[in-house]
Amino acid sequence: MDIDGVQYNPLNRAIFTVTDMKPGDKGEETLSLRVVDNPACGFISFNLASDLDNSCTEPEATEEGVGCPLPVSAPAEGELNDNVVWTIWLDQDTVPGWQCGNTPKCTEDLQEGDNVRQQASEPILTTGTLTGDRSWSIGELPTGNAFYYGFAWELPSTVTNIVQSDSFTADMVITAKQKRNQYTNCPVLGLIQ
Repeated sequence: MDIDGVQYNPLNRAIFTVTDMKPGDKGEETLSLRVVDNPACGFISFNLASDLDNSCTEPEATEEGVGCPLPVSAPAEGELNDNVVWTIWLDQDTVPGWQCGNTPKCTEDLQEGDNVRQQASEPILTTGTLTGDRSWSIGELPTGNAFYYGFAWELPSTVTNIVQSDSFTADMVITAKQKRNQYTNCPVLGLIQ
């Protein structure tokens, strides 16, 4: 797996690490996947690992009311993960599928895997918040070419002080299940759980 063209090792860094997030902040990464031997069906899931209210500033206390300030012995769940909006899309440019792979100077689909969503031609797989564990099918992954997926997050500018001092972490799990002898067709793109 690559992130924005650089091979990713989960032991070295998280895909997203954001500190001091404020309403209106946003970010994006493009992941490329490659299946080597057997066509597979792809799945992505997110598992919320931590969800903390950490402390309670005066502006946050005004928003939250009861339960703020927090007792040190029993920290509450935060609201940040309930307000960060995620969008995942196929970063395939105007020709459906992936023509370029990692080919230098590809001329068939110039904006494939370019980190920018082409609104008219790149379908959204999902959009929403990480309020619970979810899994999405991402379609068939034939062998050979690289497949590009855009992952964007945004804390909308309308979010109030309720998220101050909050934090969360989540694990993203990408699974490729061999298609042969398991699926006639890979599950349709979208939420499956």
